[in-house]
Amino acid sequence: AMRSMLERRHLAPSWGGKTPLSPEPEDSMVIGTIPDIFVTGHVHGQYIGDHKGTTIVHSSTWQDQTDYQRMLGFQPKPCILTVINLHTHASASIPFA
Repeated sequence: AMRSMLERRHLAPSWGGKTPLSPEPEDSMVIGTIPDIFVTGHVHGQYIGDHKGTTIVHSSTWQDQTDYQRMLGFQPKPCILTVINLHTHASASIPFA
């Protein structure tokens, strides 16, 4: 999903359905300048990658698996800190669990 956002240069590349957007004069969800580092989070998974020179980080959670996630069969990756060197973009994952 993060790659799709960068390729489409928009933070909500799917419009309509379950993605409500306010009808504003200017679309504030447009990615005007491609970032050096793109960080998101939410689904409790941890990931570090690269997309055309942009470092992609999906941050971890500090919460263990919930009953709902267990029901869905989703195994989160909790308690992982991502550290990035801002000069070289070298990254490290530090587990705390």
